[in-house]
Amino acid sequence: LICTKGHSKLDHLVFLCLNLLKLKNITQRNNHIIMKKQLLLAAILIASFWNKTIAQNCVESLATKYIQNSDMKIMFRNGGDMFWNGAQAQYTVPYVYNQPSPVHSIFAAGTWMGGYDMGGSLLLAAQTYRSNGNDYWAGPLTPSTGATVDCSSFDHIWKVQRWAIEQHITDYNNGGITNPVDLSLLKWPGKGNPFFTSQMGFALPAGQDLAPFYDRNGDAIYNPYDGDYPVFEHANPNAIAEEILWSVFNDNGNLHTQTNGLPLKVEVQQTAYLFECNNDPLLNKTLFVKHKVINRSSLPIFDYYYGVWVDFDMGCANDDYVGTIPSKNTLYAYNQDNNDDNPCGIAGQAGYGLNPPVQAVTILSHPLARSIYHINSSQPTGDPSSALGYYRLLSGTFPNAVPLTIGGSGYNPGDPNAVATDFMFPDNPNDPLGWSMVTANLSGLDQRVVGSVAIDSLLPGRNIVIDLAYSYHRDPDSSNLQNVNLMYQQVDAVQQYYDDNFSLVGCGQPTYCTTNCVYPGDANNNGVDNDFDILEMGLKYGGSAITRSQIGDQWMPHTPPNPIVNAYVDANGDNAVDDLDLIVNRTNWQERHSLYTGAVEGFNTVGTDLTFDRFYTNSTLPVFPPTDTIVELNNYAVLDVNFGDVAQNITDLHGVTFRVNYDEMVLDLERPYYNRPGLGSTALTNGWLDDDGAAVHSRMTLEDGRIHYVGTRLNQVNYTGGGNIGRLIFKVDTNALVNANIMSTDVCFEDFKAIRADGSTISIGAQCATILYRDPNYLSVRKLAEIAPAIRIYPNPTNYQLNIDLGEVRAESIELFNVLGKQVRRLEHVSGVVEMPKDNLAQGMYTVVVHFENGTRSSHKVLFN
Repeated sequence: LICTKGHSKLDHLVFLCLNLLKLKNITQRNNHIIMKKQLLLAAILIASFWNKTIAQNCVESLATKYIQNSDMKIMFRNGGDMFWNGAQAQYTVPYVYNQPSPVHSIFAAGTWMGGYDMGGSLLLAAQTYRSNGNDYWAGPLTPSTGATVDCSSFDHIWKVQRWAIEQHITDYNNGGITNPVDLSLLKWPGKGNPFFTSQMGFALPAGQDLAPFYDRNGDAIYNPYDGDYPVFEHANPNAIAEEILWSVFNDNGNLHTQTNGLPLKVEVQQTAYLFECNNDPLLNKTLFVKHKVINRSSLPIFDYYYGVWVDFDMGCANDDYVGTIPSKNTLYAYNQDNNDDNPCGIAGQAGYGLNPPVQAVTILSHPLARSIYHINSSQPTGDPSSALGYYRLLSGTFPNAVPLTIGGSGYNPGDPNAVATDFMFPDNPNDPLGWSMVTANLSGLDQRVVGSVAIDSLLPGRNIVIDLAYSYHRDPDSSNLQNVNLMYQQVDAVQQYYDDNFSLVGCGQPTYCTTNCVYPGDANNNGVDNDFDILEMGLKYGGSAITRSQIGDQWMPHTPPNPIVNAYVDANGDNAVDDLDLIVNRTNWQERHSLYTGAVEGFNTVGTDLTFDRFYTNSTLPVFPPTDTIVELNNYAVLDVNFGDVAQNITDLHGVTFRVNYDEMVLDLERPYYNRPGLGSTALTNGWLDDDGAAVHSRMTLEDGRIHYVGTRLNQVNYTGGGNIGRLIFKVDTNALVNANIMSTDVCFEDFKAIRADGSTISIGAQCATILYRDPNYLSVRKLAEIAPAIRIYPNPTNYQLNIDLGEVRAESIELFNVLGKQVRRLEHVSGVVEMPKDNLAQGMYTVVVHFENGTRSSHKVLFN
């Protein structure tokens, strides 16, 4: 071990190093054995200290995704918590499409874990409601260092569905892959997926095992064109569920602000799955979650506990009871009486009514070591306020170290005869002699429960796999306590599903459409749900169709009714083209299926129909309209969006859609509908489309660097007009590239289309707006060498070929991007006049990006007619 000041940036580590040298001198005067023991201990302390002082810079995970079947719809997140959206419960069972007041059995759940390092320091990570912060962040960790890989890119939850997997298997078995592979399979983050980077825009960590898959040819690489496909249990070809979600998070992305605990340096690979068996209501109402927990630290973790934290809300939350079945490794919640009030009396909650159900959580893979509750208060049995408090709950005591004891509430610090126990309320509430919340006559606790698995040590590089089942139990003719008895019986069946490796013999799984299928939201049936489908829905709004066999919004191939008239615009299949179908399009926005080709649906013609009015402001409290001609960093550029005007009306319009593209490295879009004093707010609205009082549907959807807009009249009557339809407020980013006194960036309309009530297209054109910006502290003389060389591009627009005149400089590369941001051409190491023929490129607007040898670059809009 080498300790010098030059080897460390931390004064505390230097202090430890110097004390190690002092310790070495002292122990040499005693005996050799003591010296080696003391040196080893000091080395462990240093390694442990170094391990704990390196913090990453990840931000809070925001990814969400629903998993559903015909009976459940449940939200997952990617920050260690699940089943809620940050404000409301999202564990809906039973699920009924378009139910006005959906009922939930769980409000939220989270992953807890803790243990000690070799130096005796407590390592702890837990998540509840993110009220204090976060202990988990998206993404895997590097096996060699435990550092985060790419938390922002991995803030994603991947989803695959049975219909897509089965279509893929059928295609492969019919002589190899000949049909388009569903995008969900191409995006799956299986080890070495050769299509991942092109589909997701970032690379998988090399050689790292991530999402599980069936490897048909055994080459340890996930390649769907080899017949590989996603599964919920790695290498098991039969591990196909109705839907599978996969994500990965870690506890080393930043400081632990939820618990203030030190990081364990663990990576958690989360797989969730459920089945569709219409003849098995128990399986149809059971969710399975698999957590693969990997120690990415270089040190072991001792006295390790993995915990599942659950805030049950059985419909109406103010009358819930909880219990444990230790022999069945199960926690559960049930109703205090036989009527779960509906309406509830708690805003946003609906009750289950008479004969309410039971919700259980079973640890399928390990024995349940401890179970305990805490309540929502600052009392001794309340919420933990320190990392040690969380660990005490994991290890079966209350946060103040008082043990859980049999009788009453379980908190009996003043009773010298109290008997300690590992499990809260372990007896059946139907047993009058047992200890349960019924026999203890408790109420009003609003308890949260923690069930934990105990592991002696989690060694470096090793993992444990925890399998959980969340099961729902209800006989509508049985009372609240009779349903507890039912749950006692049925959790054995849930365990048997798992033990039998989900053979699902006799499971009545639905078959899916294979021809002329309806994918809810894809109204024009071209393979993608987007804003162009809203134009189609507007043309048929108020119409009718034949009711589909399955009503709902779930993205999957639905069999169309016969006759097929309006089947695609009736997105939810309820026989009416109405507002619910517009909502379905929003729900499934940007989902794709096998008919998708990537073809541009709109136009990119230069013209004066879609235009911007541009304003700048450089004042600290802006007053509109500003008069500045160049905006400074950290100040505002305002663009008013016009579609036609008084002098140039848009004639006989029924609907319009367009996209606004901007450089997010330069411009930050202000939050929509937030009123910026003096400037108004970012919003695209109905504008003049409803000036005659007609019903109009319009919406604005945001992506990174893109703003999507669609507006359509709903009466199938054209209207003529022109004028403003909204405003976009940008702030020039403080870190925007500045390599000249005055910089510029373009904001452009792309992929636009306007239609009449008969569906015919109106020819329109658009212009870009160039925003000028500067850094008032920029010194042009000092940065002159960094300025991108001037070039000429001609003719522009062109019908056949672009000429790119580089003058006297050389370019490392020239790239050509279409309006979707996809690279379609690339030339390397070029000079002089570079020719770029149109060839088979589609008509429209493109971006030329030139990378010069001096490290600078420039971008230019071009148009191929």
